[in-house]
Amino acid sequence: MAKSRGRNERLTPEDSEQRSPLQFIDDFLHKLTAKNTNETKANLSILEWLVYIGLLVFTLVMPFLYSRLTTENFLTPKEFFTKMLVGVLCGLLFAKVFFNKKPQIARTKLDIPIILFLAFMFVSIFYSGNIASGFRDYREVICVMFLFPIVVNVVRARWQLELLLWTVMFTGLATSLIGIMETYNWYFVLDPVYVIRYVKDEVLAGVIDPNKFYIPLFPQLASKDYAMTSVVSTFGNRNYLGTFAMFTAFVPLSFFFYYKGKVMKMISLSLFALLLSGLYVSRCRAALIGIGIGVGYMILMMLLNDRNKKLIKRNALFFSVAVSIIFVALLLVSVKTLQNLDTENMFDKIKKTFTLDRSVSNTYERMWVWHGNNEAFSKSIVTWIFGRGFASFKHFFPLQEAETLSERNKETFTPVTFRQAHNDWIQVLSEMGLVGLVLLLFILYRFFGIIQASLRKEIFEKEDGEMTGDQMLLIGLTAAMVSQLLAALPDFPFHRIETAAFAILFLGLIPVLTDTDFFKKYTEKTQINIEQGSAAFMGALFLFSALMNLYFEFKSWKADCNARAAEMFMKSQSREALAKAKMLLLQGIDLDPLPGDPYLKLAGIYQQENDHKTALYYADKAWDNINFNARSTYHSVTFRKLHIYYHLLNNLPEARKYANEGLHLTAGDARSIYYMYAGKIAVDMLPTADDPELKKELLEESQNYLVKAAKYDNFSLQANAALAISYATAEKWHEARETARLVSQNVNDRDPFMLNIIGVAATHLNDFDEAVKTLEKAVSLNPNVLYVRDLGTAYYKNGQLEFALQKFKSIVDAKGVDASLKKYAEQMIAEINK
Repeated sequence: MAKSRGRNERLTPEDSEQRSPLQFIDDFLHKLTAKNTNETKANLSILEWLVYIGLLVFTLVMPFLYSRLTTENFLTPKEFFTKMLVGVLCGLLFAKVFFNKKPQIARTKLDIPIILFLAFMFVSIFYSGNIASGFRDYREVICVMFLFPIVVNVVRARWQLELLLWTVMFTGLATSLIGIMETYNWYFVLDPVYVIRYVKDEVLAGVIDPNKFYIPLFPQLASKDYAMTSVVSTFGNRNYLGTFAMFTAFVPLSFFFYYKGKVMKMISLSLFALLLSGLYVSRCRAALIGIGIGVGYMILMMLLNDRNKKLIKRNALFFSVAVSIIFVALLLVSVKTLQNLDTENMFDKIKKTFTLDRSVSNTYERMWVWHGNNEAFSKSIVTWIFGRGFASFKHFFPLQEAETLSERNKETFTPVTFRQAHNDWIQVLSEMGLVGLVLLLFILYRFFGIIQASLRKEIFEKEDGEMTGDQMLLIGLTAAMVSQLLAALPDFPFHRIETAAFAILFLGLIPVLTDTDFFKKYTEKTQINIEQGSAAFMGALFLFSALMNLYFEFKSWKADCNARAAEMFMKSQSREALAKAKMLLLQGIDLDPLPGDPYLKLAGIYQQENDHKTALYYADKAWDNINFNARSTYHSVTFRKLHIYYHLLNNLPEARKYANEGLHLTAGDARSIYYMYAGKIAVDMLPTADDPELKKELLEESQNYLVKAAKYDNFSLQANAALAISYATAEKWHEARETARLVSQNVNDRDPFMLNIIGVAATHLNDFDEAVKTLEKAVSLNPNVLYVRDLGTAYYKNGQLEFALQKFKSIVDAKGVDASLKKYAEQMIAEINK
């Protein structure tokens, strides 16, 4: 393949004709932004204009997408939109490349490292344990990575760079402002009379009109206590806001040096302050670490590369002082205002970082998740080298977490199933091994290498070389990447579509700046030697692939909406609603058979219809892909099977197996329902447990689990009722009486069974007055022959022989009484008549 430089020297008449309709815009913006008269113009063809405009639309729109119609309201719309739009833009770009008479494509020094990394990622899918899910996730990675060739092939002029960066900064500013408003409950509503109206008091009172548009967007999340959970911005989680604000904050920091005017410098610092405020209200420690080290990186690079110290003399002192004041002042303002609202602030979060007390901090989470991740791959040299396979973490780790944590550890651990390692570096190591980590480091080596080479070329290799705003812009964009790479140590910013996509945008902008010598020339192009017919075929193939990707993602989006709609219908227990939910789920599976959540929902519906075979079939189907999305996890399937075996089939041994499996898979409060079921099933199995060892095991199991279940308010009454039975069966009469008393008091002594246990226990404890009193109450509520027998026994032991004789005779005279019970009554009558 022949390489050639200087695209402006190779323009064909056809290319010029394609550019002519919008060339005046390029000319105008070039004059407006160019710092030198010889800077490159964009010279975009019509298709390239479409691609660039699409890139701006993507950058501007994607972070704000939200839908109540999808399973994940914040995440899912962004992911589908990204894959659909970027796929189309990439198809248009490569169609344009191959439809040209001389197909050419931009080349950078990052191409080979990225291709090697993605190639190994592709290979690792085949041993990931879930190939279909791996390919789905890989396709999403490829779609995001396509932003790189889009940027390096389309962004050729300074105005394109500036416009893209201002768009990035706007999204950061808008999302940060929303987060700040949510923090302090500053809510507004668009009103046809007053245009916009402040409605904080109405929102906190719960007076919300669903037909009106509110700013911030989700007034239903407003908290009177100013809780951190109310801060979601457009991400659904305050930590995602924090890392997004961190990343975009480096744009105005860079603009401080990039623009020479004092007004623009003040504006840049003001915008940085707003983004920093968004970070502070998120109270995200990973973001604080990232931005602190990122700013430190900027200052260090400025000190190392400003050869003649002109930039330092002009800007550095003011910059350092101003940024330091902004950092400290805004932090203190944030802390003080949040303290006044009696809610957690950044200082509180920092203090809690340095404790492993589980009631105070979640630091222990990270350490145990990292340890569990290490346990998953470190015991085999093969997994050390090659990892478990791309996209395997969310499938293997919930099971690995269960193996790693002890039972005692699980009881106080966070009731969450982790789908990320909360450390993107460790996750790369676990999924792709040392090979994948080395390939990632190769990308970073080339990345920082081209930056340092560019700085050396522009500053040190020229006699009049000096550091300018262009170089500081390059350093600022690099600092954003540094901050995200460091924030990836305690968190997972590269697993969020917003920060991941913007990181790839910046990854593409770096060679745009370095390879063009800051727009003094065009990016190097490689001419693709291919016959015209084959080139046309390749162009058509890219277009077709983009359309197929669009079609497939639309189907998947529709399937996801079906699952969400079905969930709404399932809340109603009517036959018609369940039929509608079933239809939606089956349609969704036809559209997209991969996610496991629809299968799990179908299992629940068929269970309600008493169709245990179909319910179990769909539960098994759900297990294979249940962690494809975040709606359910393995223990959800386990719980469904437990329900089916216990409630439909009355298969207690199988139900017991799944109850114990659920306890194995869960931690913290999520274990409560399994404590309840495991204990109750053990109690239910006691009457048929003929084996003494099994009976002993069931008694120990039931008492252990039910004592724990009783600590939860939702299960206290049920658990104590079953526990009283277990104690009575084990002849622990004191414990049985106290536990049954507790239950009986809660139901105003209206449960004859509990009253009977109290009476029998009191009889064995020789408290005959209480025994007679409670058993009389039990018999009055339910004249069951067993209660009559126990009352007769209490009368006998209390010396009330006439009453005892009367009760035993009523048993003998009764029809359909069990022979053993009748024999016992006859023996007691004989004993009384002696």
